[in-house]
Amino acid sequence: MSLATNVASIFNKAWNAYGKPVLTAVRPRSAWSLPAGFTYDDDYDAITDSAGTVLPNPESYWATDTVYIVPVKRTADLDVLIAAGVVPAGTVDVYVLAADVATMQAAHACQINTDWYDVIDVGQAPVGYPGGATGIWARVRLQRRS
Repeated sequence: MSLATNVASIFNKAWNAYGKPVLTAVRPRSAWSLPAGFTYDDDYDAITDSAGTVLPNPESYWATDTVYIVPVKRTADLDVLIAAGVVPAGTVDVYVLAADVATMQAAHACQINTDWYDVIDVGQAPVGYPGGATGIWARVRLQRRS
């Protein structure tokens, strides 16, 4: 059995043990199907028209992907980074499989349950394992959106 197969099996067991959690990744804005006259406004973090009218139910226009995740319990290292102000409060880490790395790197935003997050970092591991130069899973750091 290959290392990648082993990791996928371990990930699946952990995913099941945590209750099969998922994350909804909103694809980049270029993949959205917005109605004529509407664009995404960075200042408002909303879809608006030229008059500033906010589009209701923007979720209807987002292209999304579902990503299986394994939550990472808060570590002492993360707590120290938050306490020092290096990492903002509301930061969480999750594991995803390598197949979802590109989705996470390109995500406009992510939702877990009812909370919204921005992707801060996607770190693949282990890097340089036998048979490949990239990782087979990734630890993704998310920051809660305000």
